[in-house]
Amino acid sequence: MIDGNQIYFIKENYATLDIYELKPFEAKGYLMGKASTPPQSSNFYPTATAVSEDHIFIGTQHGLIVARKGTGKLLEGQALSQLSQYEAYPMSSRLTPSYPKLEADEVSPLQIHNEENGFPDNNILALAYHQGKLYVGTGPSKKNELGYAGKSGLSIFDVKTKNYEILASSNALTPQNPLDGGESYQISSILIDEKRQCLWISIKGNSERKGIWKYDFNSKRFQHVVKENSSIEKMIWTDKEILCYLFKSGLVLFDPDQSKVTWLMGYQSSGFTGFDRPQPPVGYQKEPLMGHPQTRLWPAVKKGHHVFTLDWNGVVNLHQEKPAAGPNSIYEIDQSYGGAVEYIGQNEYGLWIIGENGRLYLAQSRR
Repeated sequence: MIDGNQIYFIKENYATLDIYELKPFEAKGYLMGKASTPPQSSNFYPTATAVSEDHIFIGTQHGLIVARKGTGKLLEGQALSQLSQYEAYPMSSRLTPSYPKLEADEVSPLQIHNEENGFPDNNILALAYHQGKLYVGTGPSKKNELGYAGKSGLSIFDVKTKNYEILASSNALTPQNPLDGGESYQISSILIDEKRQCLWISIKGNSERKGIWKYDFNSKRFQHVVKENSSIEKMIWTDKEILCYLFKSGLVLFDPDQSKVTWLMGYQSSGFTGFDRPQPPVGYQKEPLMGHPQTRLWPAVKKGHHVFTLDWNGVVNLHQEKPAAGPNSIYEIDQSYGGAVEYIGQNEYGLWIIGENGRLYLAQSRR
């Protein structure tokens, strides 16, 4: 996760969840804390993150973890260089990182909030922070159409007082809004919209509630803005629009000003997606603007008219709108050290990428 010039990331070890803060251009970093694995599980299963002015929040299947910024064991010199490959490498270069070997006996204490100490649910799926409040999307843990069933909903956690308020719950006996009561659902993403003073929420796991929802801070009302037949797995802000990953359809762009959706990129037929050509999402144009590239489509980031995707073999691809449709390979990580598997994000310095080896990379344009 990027927050200004700081980067935060999590490493899940055999017995602990380690949280790091990296200031790459100050050659400084911190091991912020270690959370011991819950006794009833082999790991925490991190699912979501958010940041405030003072804290980083990590949602897991075993509750909420809170770490304070700028605290913990200071990492400098060799320990820091082993942790991250944070120098500015040009695109198309090849990197040869090594695994970090860190030990920390004295680190900052972490706050852990779960059902045992009064938190509304352990199964956290999405987080977003706004003006002292942490919005928490929780989801089911047992069987339903996606393999799960149980309570689900949206809550506000007051970071200062440690109190919480339930905004919506599938367990509500007397429904007060469209997300109260009924069958369970999963909140896959929550995005803050300062301009419109609202939340944008993606919901899956419930045929009647699938799609994009708006929660207005002032009216405190929910609105089902975009109804989808497929599941929205993730949403991220990109410029002034929202990039969505629509299951088995591809990448979709949502314009909050017009409540309009555009199909950007579709899958190639494969054993993973099915050998029939992917059909356009219901209500969208027939062909995606950037075609059906032969690459996985998530994680992805968008900047202007360019979309960057990350292939399984560690290649970053650049896609453009037709007639200059890609993809073009612009960056590659040495496969002998593990291919890149997930974006951290992007800022003015370039694309931040995390590798299978746990190392952090910065890919910059030559221009």
